[in-house]
Amino acid sequence: RPVPPDPGVRERFDICLRHARNAIAYGGDPRRAAVEFRKHLGWYTKGLPNGKSLRAELFQVTTLEEMEQLLTEYLESSPPESV
Repeated sequence: RPVPPDPGVRERFDICLRHARNAIAYGGDPRRAAVEFRKHLGWYTKGLPNGKSLRAELFQVTTLEEMEQLLTEYLESSPPESV
């Protein structure tokens, strides 16, 4: 079978946030779960334009809301064809 194409940035971020919400829901303490989830953010942002600076910001978040805000800002500042 052919390998499906990689997900687009928007889909990748949707999956990331769903993953983060699940980690926080099952992690008990929301702040601790958000901090522990940061290790997964590298994969979700790998290969993106300006991914290095996005990761630097994401690796500082302590809440799901901060994570959502940074991902939304990235999407809003990206050219439409890359999203």
